[in-house]
Amino acid sequence: MNASRGELHFHRLFNLHELGLGNSEPFVDRIIREFLKIGDAVAGRWIEMPHGILLLQIVPGSPSSGAIYLYDRKEQVFYMIGFDGPDDNLTVEEFEQLVSEYGLLRYAERPGLLGLHGKALAACWQSNSFPVPSFTLDELAHLLSGHALFRYARSGFGQFDLHYAGSA
Repeated sequence: MNASRGELHFHRLFNLHELGLGNSEPFVDRIIREFLKIGDAVAGRWIEMPHGILLLQIVPGSPSSGAIYLYDRKEQVFYMIGFDGPDDNLTVEEFEQLVSEYGLLRYAERPGLLGLHGKALAACWQSNSFPVPSFTLDELAHLLSGHALFRYARSGFGQFDLHYAGSA
C-alpha cells in the first residue's frame, strides 16, 4: 500500500483485566469512558460496531492532539493504531481521511483481521500451522465472502472463522 503515512501498525496496549475492569458487555460505553479517563481525553470520534470500536482520542481544548485506538469487544483488548509517518496530533478531519484511506472500519468490523494484518494469507498456509485444504473456486469464493461453513472438495465439511485465521 502506498499511503500518505506509510505502513499501518497495531500496538496492543492492554486488556480489561490488566486495567482492573470487568466484562464490558453490554455496557461498553462505560469501558470506553474509563479508557478515555486514563489519558484525560475525550472521544473526538467514536465509531461503534458489534465487534469493535474505533476511537479518535483527543485532549479537550486541543483539536490537533488526536490519536487513533481500536477496542476489540470479543477479546476485550485496546490497540493503538500507528503509522510509519505521524500518528498522533491528529485532527478530526485527518482521522476521517485516514479511516477512508487505510480502510480502518474493516478492523472495527472484524478485529480478528489484526492477526492477518501485514501477512499474506499464503504465508499462513505455508507456516504449517494448519493443513492446506483443497478448495474449488466456488468454495473459495464462499470462504472469502465471510461465510464460515463450506464443503471441502475431498474431505466433507469444514469450519473456518476467517476473522481469526491468524490466531488459529
